[in-house]
Amino acid sequence: MQAINLKTIYNRLRNDEINILFLNYLLIAYLLSLLFSYKLDNYFMGIIILVFLFNENLKQRLLFALSHKVVQACFLFFSVVVIWSITADDISLALYHIKSYRHLLYSIIFVSIIRKDFINKLLYIFIISMMIQVIYFSLMHFNLLDSPFKVDPYFPFLFKFEHAFLVLIALGFSLYKIITLKKYSKIKLILGVFFILETFNIFSSGSRTGILLYSIILLITLSYIFKKNLVKALTFTFFLAALTLSFALVFTPMKKDLKRAEHSITQALSNQNYNSSSGLRIGLSIYAYNIFIENPLFGIGTSNHIGTLRETIHKVIEKNPEKNSQNQFKYMLDVLNTGKLATIHNTYLELLMQFGIIGFIFLLNIFYQTLRSRNFAESSHYFFALLLSIVVLITMFPGLTFQHLNSPKFFILMISILTAKKYFITRKLT
Repeated sequence: MQAINLKTIYNRLRNDEINILFLNYLLIAYLLSLLFSYKLDNYFMGIIILVFLFNENLKQRLLFALSHKVVQACFLFFSVVVIWSITADDISLALYHIKSYRHLLYSIIFVSIIRKDFINKLLYIFIISMMIQVIYFSLMHFNLLDSPFKVDPYFPFLFKFEHAFLVLIALGFSLYKIITLKKYSKIKLILGVFFILETFNIFSSGSRTGILLYSIILLITLSYIFKKNLVKALTFTFFLAALTLSFALVFTPMKKDLKRAEHSITQALSNQNYNSSSGLRIGLSIYAYNIFIENPLFGIGTSNHIGTLRETIHKVIEKNPEKNSQNQFKYMLDVLNTGKLATIHNTYLELLMQFGIIGFIFLLNIFYQTLRSRNFAESSHYFFALLLSIVVLITMFPGLTFQHLNSPKFFILMISILTAKKYFITRKLT
């Protein structure tokens, strides 16, 4: 009896229609794991791969996915990471970096299995999840709830910068839907509540970066929606952005933060004092840029950037001890000594240092192939991909990594399912 049941289960998992339906529900679980945890996504991805191996059309689906331009772009950049590791000073560190980029290959699976009727489900689940996080954060902020899920002192589930990254995308897409949905509906109401609540959170926090990015999201979204009247859209958006920034300068700590940042930048540029948040970023960027200029085409190899940067700074101190008379480099060296997750807080320079202009072009090709795709089922899907790409490219400046934690996995998941070819979405392979 048990053998018969196992055979039935096996045959059901083999069946293409049942297998793909089950996998799309697992995709929902995978998305939720990216939004609420740093530990569960690998388990769900492992289950997805295992179940997909049973599919009767496995070979055909994989071959079809490999013909997809976005998949090819992801695979090519992953190949750059692997090939450039040949020159790695520490092979174990290089292998760690290669492993941390494996989410690029997940695009093969996502494009192979996504169903058209699940794309909007995934998008709305994302919005609802971020709304839950915003409400949860608000309750914590007003001391109405203490979360056992904190990953840092003030944020549940995700670190502050990843939470902000995802919220910005959710805000832009919510605004797009609020304006473009023709009929009043519960969806409009829910999205409107989310938009107002998170707008309040952003301004009450007084974060200069958050308020600036919020203004940029407004600009992108309104310009896209009203592109036929672009001059009016830009005028209105700039007016709205100026109004919000003025409000922030008067009623939030943003003005003090800007003065503090200005002082830190002046100290970094004039006195080479890098012991501040802004000064740290400037100092690391200066020395990283100099290393990149020495190896502009091919870079210095996978995982070599942190060690090379650390050695360069030590050499500067040894040759010119007076430059470190007040321990100006301490903050920079502390950051560079944090192990495998060490970062220079500028993803562009990190990638250029390692892979040079040649490798960096392969990365940009992922964005190019995404936005030139003709496989979007709805105009809102294209806008989501466009907004996501722009936010990723902007936040790479302050150091949103393309490698670690959940944001790059979210990016690869979304661009894969949004650009998946219609053949696999609408027809069953025979």
